[in-house]
Amino acid sequence: MAYFSGKDGALAYNGQTIAKTSQWSFSGSQTALDVTHLEKNARVFSVGLKSASGNATVWVYLENHKTLAEKVIRTDKPLDANDILGMELRFGNRVVGFNCLITSASLSSTTGEAMAFNINFRVTGNITTATLAAP
Repeated sequence: MAYFSGKDGALAYNGQTIAKTSQWSFSGSQTALDVTHLEKNARVFSVGLKSASGNATVWVYLENHKTLAEKVIRTDKPLDANDILGMELRFGNRVVGFNCLITSASLSSTTGEAMAFNINFRVTGNITTATLAAP
C-alpha cells in the first residue's frame, strides 16, 4: 500500500505546478447556528457558513514562485480582488483545489538547506476540487 509524506506534496498556482512542498496543511470548518426556540429545553442547530484555511512551506528552486511571493511581499499597494489566487495542494494523484487570499508570507534560509517560502492562506468561496480518495 502506498503512502504519502511531505516530500510528495506540490503546490500549483493557476493550474501550473510551481514548487515542491516540505509540508502543508489544510483545515475546513462548518459553523453551527443556534436556532433554538425559547420554549424548547434542548438546543437545536442549523448549518451555518463554512470556511477553510491553511499553510504551506515550499522549496524555492523554481522561478515561478516569484509571482506567488509578490502577492504578499510587495512594495506598491495593498491586496485587492485581483490578488485572489487559484491554487491546488497536491499529494500523489490527490488534489485539493481552491481560490484563496494569501494572508501572510515569509522567506527563510538555513545553511546547507534550500530556501523555503512559507505562506498562510484563507479560502474564498467553495473548494473547487477535492480528489482525496484513492482512484
